[in-house]
Amino acid sequence: MSAKFYQRTIKIATGEQITAKFYIASPMDFCVEPTTDSNATNWAKSGAFGTNASFFTVQANKKGYMTALHIFRNKDMSQYPGNTEGGSNNYENLNDTKTAMDVLCCNGTTKKVSLLSKISSWSPSNHHGVTNMEWGVGGFNVLPYNSYANESAFLKAFKEYYPNLYNGRTEVHTPRTAMGVRSDGSVILAVLFGNSTSDLNSGPNIYGVHLLMKYFGCTQAICLDGSNCTKISYKSNGSATSAGASTRLTFCRIRLLVDVANSCDWTGQ
Repeated sequence: MSAKFYQRTIKIATGEQITAKFYIASPMDFCVEPTTDSNATNWAKSGAFGTNASFFTVQANKKGYMTALHIFRNKDMSQYPGNTEGGSNNYENLNDTKTAMDVLCCNGTTKKVSLLSKISSWSPSNHHGVTNMEWGVGGFNVLPYNSYANESAFLKAFKEYYPNLYNGRTEVHTPRTAMGVRSDGSVILAVLFGNSTSDLNSGPNIYGVHLLMKYFGCTQAICLDGSNCTKISYKSNGSATSAGASTRLTFCRIRLLVDVANSCDWTGQ
């Protein structure tokens, strides 16, 4: 399939209007890479069309937050020259499966995406059973394979899945980035905004992300870094453009490969 870019305004069950900007492409069409540029407009101008990636560090007490994990072709970001942001935090061992991340990853051999659950440690020699990992990104599992009667039921299940997680980061309404694999095997990479792309107090909470990723047909999905890290670069009317925060540095991004971006269908706007 060829990569496609879309923009949609969607009303979810909570009554919120969410603006979604997203790519749908084959698993092998994406790459994960470090960046020192906080402005997604610059990404687009340089031909990097994609979004911010996942969380980049752990809290000082190493509890209640996700350690970062970004892998491309069996290398985590701390192994790439010039990346000074991630360091060993990119695979730091939390020794706590209750707060460990889930990792959405593409197997370069099978060219399929799967979810690795509760990865509490990572090292360059420990790939958790995926010997040829084309890419991998860690984040919050938004449980799209289950259905819930309401937000309270979802949050109860989510808190049971992540019992030590700091809840304030999941229940707040703010712009967010998400990635998922759909039932047909394709990958969706999305940013989700509320009132505007610059309003950091508007957007879905984790339950809203759950609803949207189910709406998009995802069987597995994770929520990546959000709030003022949320950003996406794309083309509109043939010109490079972007949406989201421009000031907050995200040390890693997910984007289309250059040849894929060059042939991307931008008409779904």
